Amino acid sequence: MVIQNKTRLPKDDISEIVGSPHFAQHYYPNGLKDVTVGPHSLDMVSVSRYYMHVKPPLVVDFEPSPLDGKFWLEEKRKFFFERGIVYVPVYLKERLSNVQFAERVKEERDHLLLGKGVISENRALNAVTVDDVIQFLPPDRTVEDVLKHPTTQKHINDESLRLLTIRLRGGKRLTGGARENVLKAIKRQVIEDLREKVKRGRMGSISRDPQPAVVAGG
Repeated sequence: MVIQNKTRLPKDDISEIVGSPHFAQHYYPNGLKDVTVGPHSLDMVSVSRYYMHVKPPLVVDFEPSPLDGKFWLEEKRKFFFERGIVYVPVYLKERLSNVQFAERVKEERDHLLLGKGVISENRALNAVTVDDVIQFLPPDRTVEDVLKHPTTQKHINDESLRLLTIRLRGGKRLTGGARENVLKAIKRQVIEDLREKVKRGRMGSISRDPQPAVVAGG
């Protein structure tokens, strides 16, 4: 079977590959109009199929003929990514085998999950700051200056992610809030350990940028 840019097929291989027979056809999601044609336009923008019962939810979208309207590819991709929905485009005149379509579905799912994972990790890292760790410790401006230096901040985040990878290696896979909580705890410990090293003059070299070492010697 060849998957073409059509919405009516003798056999629904698309649903079989996606993993659900249930979908909304010509689906008009709330908010998509605003980011494409604009809220005041009389035109409506839809996607070809919305599979609401798969996890994560998934859209299969066939590119229309230029006579029927604009595809709005990038706008749709961003719109659905922000909502945790996989967006799978099928381009005009494109002919995909079942294997090729399944590969595209997997690629787009992986793209969404990887992107969401990065966002989740960044959220966890941003949630813990140097100030959170040092606010209850004795005042020490020299140490604070070192810890707040951009080079040190990057080292702290890189080291936190490295330790997270080691901790989860070969163990139970953590996702979502559980993963974020573990990463936050690791970052707090990294900051505390680094602070003690700075105070004792054993910080070592974390980059070629000399400023942290100069401040630490003050």
